Order: sequence, then structure tokens, then C-alpha cells
Amino acid sequence: MRRAMVLVLAVLGVLAAGLPALGAAPSPDEQAVVASGLLRRADFPPGWTATKKGSSPNFAKLGVACRPLVTALNRRVIRESSSGFILNNAERASNTVVLFGAPAGAVALFAALQNPVTTACYRRSATVSVAETAARSGVKLQVVSVAPLSVAPAGDQSLGYEAVVRAGAPGQSQLIYEDAVFIRVGRAAVSFDFVNTNSSPNGAFAPQIQAVVGRVQAAE
Repeated sequence: MRRAMVLVLAVLGVLAAGLPALGAAPSPDEQAVVASGLLRRADFPPGWTATKKGSSPNFAKLGVACRPLVTALNRRVIRESSSGFILNNAERASNTVVLFGAPAGAVALFAALQNPVTTACYRRSATVSVAETAARSGVKLQVVSVAPLSVAPAGDQSLGYEAVVRAGAPGQSQLIYEDAVFIRVGRAAVSFDFVNTNSSPNGAFAPQIQAVVGRVQAAE
């Protein structure tokens, strides 16, 4: 069970938005802004190690509820994701930076994230991701809840979602909490994906969020 749970934590991506790549090449300045916003090993205390990126469903294939989010994301110039970082096979963190040509694009994305139908989109994403992860890991997984999350103010705008997943058979199960925290910094939208077992990670990664926000503000 322990080895299987390590795989679950490494690949579970309930709230991470998967999207096809765009054809246009970003400029060096745009690449620099995105690179500044990616989490790095130095952002974490000793004990954290880099791991492979988690997988995530393609939101463009998840139905009507995801269309406002996909439409807003398709205005992006560039999108890149960090490596995953894990601690004691119990916590995981990663993030993605989406850069738009102007702040209006990022503002439109946040409007889509606040659209009530987006919660249904994330519920659909959770169902697909959990099914795929269960098949790969051999661990029984069940979505308990997906709901908006109140997060601390940061950058120009901030909001969040939290998914709770039950892992394991009855009587031997544990809860996995996955938080998606979205921060807008000018024309950049940074989405953080934090996973923790048995308790919500909300608020636990404030130093990492502030470090990233500071770097993006300087690069912008």
C-alpha cells in the first residue's frame, strides 16, 4: 500500500488543467517571465526532492462545463509547468505559469475560474483523473468533494479550489487533499498544485507562493 500511495501522490492531478500546446513561439522576454514563475528546489526547505510532473486530463475534452475555462486559456501566449517536488511521500507541490499578451487575458481567465460552471468542470476533471490514477497505481480511489477554496490574498488576484480524494479500502483508507491556488500577476496567471495526505495544505505553502509572486513581479 505504501509504495502504491507514493505513485498516487506522484501522478495525481485532479485540479491541474491539461491543454494542447500552441503553435506560435514565445519571445525570449516571455520565456523569461514564465521561467521566473516556476517553482524550483531552492524554494523549499531541506528534505524536499524533485520528482516527475503529475498528469492531468485535457480540459478541452471534458465537456460543456469546461468551455469557459478552455476559451480563456486558449488566449495564452505560453504555458509551462515546473517539476514536482515531494516530501516524505506525504506532500507534493508543483505549479504552472500561463502568460497572456496583456493583463486582460489573465483577467478573463480569472473571470472564467469564478464562473459557477467551473466547479462542475473540476468535478469532471477529478472523476477522470482519479479513474486514471487508480488504474495506474492499483489503489482504490474515490472523489469525496470538489469545491471553491478561500485563499490568502496575493498578487493582483487570487482564488482556489480544493479536491478531497479517499484512497484505499474501507477501514484502511486515508484522505488526500489537493489544492489548486491561482494567482494573477499582471498578464501572468500562476496556478499552484499542492497535495497533502490527511489534512488540507491550504496556507502551508505561503513562502513558496510569495517567492514566486516576487520573481514574476520583478520579471514583468
